[in-house]
Amino acid sequence: MVIPLMSLWFYLKFGVGREELAPIYIISELTLAASSMLSPILSRKIGTVNTIFLTELVSILLLVYLPFTGSFILASAVYVVRNVLMNMTSPIREAFILKLIPREERTRGNGIVNMFHAIPRAIGPEIGGTLFNLGNLTLPFLITASLYSVSGLAFFLMFRKTSARG
Repeated sequence: MVIPLMSLWFYLKFGVGREELAPIYIISELTLAASSMLSPILSRKIGTVNTIFLTELVSILLLVYLPFTGSFILASAVYVVRNVLMNMTSPIREAFILKLIPREERTRGNGIVNMFHAIPRAIGPEIGGTLFNLGNLTLPFLITASLYSVSGLAFFLMFRKTSARG
């Protein structure tokens, strides 16, 4: 709901434009690329499901905190760390899910998983943008965090006893 609208949120909240945001997005993506290399190490130490769940949990807490930050610098730092934690486990999550799907059904299974990721991303920004337009720069974050929380908790409860080592 809010993640695709972060540039707009930064503009509405702090009055910053692309010149100030470009370095933040570059840092965020470079940091994410580096941290993605660390997620398999963490996964081997505490398990795949625990790694995914714990990094997402901290990311969700940062997402809740983000709209309450008082400065562009603090908000930028929180955004970068939140982005890294939410996305650094994508490779191990995808591998984990594919191991659970029979080989002959992996294409279809991957399509279904991607569809369930795409639908909220198609609908959410409309709702978040409407709330921003109404002057509410906080509620979209709280709704997004709630939805991420339900998803993360469901993932953990369904797969906590599943071995990722196939």
